[in-house]
Amino acid sequence: MTRDRARPTNFGRDVLFAFGVYLLAFLLVFGVDKLGQADYSTRIDDLVAHSASGSATVTSVEQHNSICYGYVENGSPYSACGEAPGDNWGGLKVGSSVAIVYDPTDPAISCACDPRSEQSVLSNGPLFFGAFAGLVATVAFLIWWWGPWDW
Repeated sequence: MTRDRARPTNFGRDVLFAFGVYLLAFLLVFGVDKLGQADYSTRIDDLVAHSASGSATVTSVEQHNSICYGYVENGSPYSACGEAPGDNWGGLKVGSSVAIVYDPTDPAISCACDPRSEQSVLSNGPLFFGAFAGLVATVAFLIWWWGPWDW
């Protein structure tokens, strides 16, 4: 049985359904990604608004390109963990010095990063993942909706 006899098609309806699937997948992934990064994004925004450079000592090197570090500001010790800076993170050892950026109004907020480039990644990442998820969901939906093809 051909596809035409199994399920009559209505191109306008199919396009509308496909757009709905794309929009639903995009909004779901975009929203989850934004919510998951909300706290980190707020910290990065604070660092862009008020930042001071400093130096920290690596206290541990973790898997997946992340480190923990400690630093002292105004006589108070602080520590944080996050993504290691640059491409040479494999060369970082416990006790190494690493450049950090911190918020002088709240020194507990810091990162071993360039806050402006992080802000750019945080704003573009969810759009990319949402668009990709929407595309994958739409293709999967259309394959399911139209059924197997007769070759």
